[in-house]
Amino acid sequence: MDLSSSKPGTVLAGEYACTFEFPIHPQKMPSSSIGTHGSVTYKVRATLHRGFPSTNVVREQIVWVMNSRLPPPGKLLLDSPVNMKQLNAKFLDKVPYICVIPSDVLFLGQQVPITIKVQATEHRVQVVRATIQLREYTTLIIESDRKHDSKGILNIELNDGWPLTEAHQSWKRSIVVPFPGAPQLTPTLKSTIIEKSHKLRLIMTVKMDSNSTNEHKVEIPIIITGPRPPGEPYPMFDLARYLDAVSFI
Repeated sequence: MDLSSSKPGTVLAGEYACTFEFPIHPQKMPSSSIGTHGSVTYKVRATLHRGFPSTNVVREQIVWVMNSRLPPPGKLLLDSPVNMKQLNAKFLDKVPYICVIPSDVLFLGQQVPITIKVQATEHRVQVVRATIQLREYTTLIIESDRKHDSKGILNIELNDGWPLTEAHQSWKRSIVVPFPGAPQLTPTLKSTIIEKSHKLRLIMTVKMDSNSTNEHKVEIPIIITGPRPPGEPYPMFDLARYLDAVSFI
């Protein structure tokens, strides 16, 4: 972008600001990213052109670009349990349980509640310990070659607070997980040079009836989206209303 002055002359000491904008192409300009096999970085360069024999003044600043999938305002508002992302499974093919999150589209920096409900059966179920993980998967595309990488973003240990129940008793627990922002976490994206995907994982060590323990893993594919543009509100999230909604599950 060329900013020419109609009256070239001496630049006085002080600060000078210039507002500019440019479109971020969803395929050609993926979000900034740092990875093992390669990184995507962007720089803003400003040049002050001076006449001969003086040299030009050049300054560069690395910027973090976020190219994310933004759902329309209000789409993630929680009105009923139907809007939630729900996963049904069983411990050792015997005890059914439900894992619920507010949506499969989540924001950078969002406080995300995860609810686990174990149904009542003739088996006694006790969670000895659990871990909640958020993992980011990166595919770097170089011509016909693809390089894959993954890294852990969150690893939260939950070794206490699990209910002690007997057979024919159901139980439920909700844990609020704080998602980080950029640059620690990059929005989900798919472009011509790089792809990003995310999974939320719940790993539980469970004791059933006997004293032996078994490890059980739950993986939920999610979409991470970035902050909203200036002046556009975030969907309001009410934790109390969410907990009230999951009470019907």
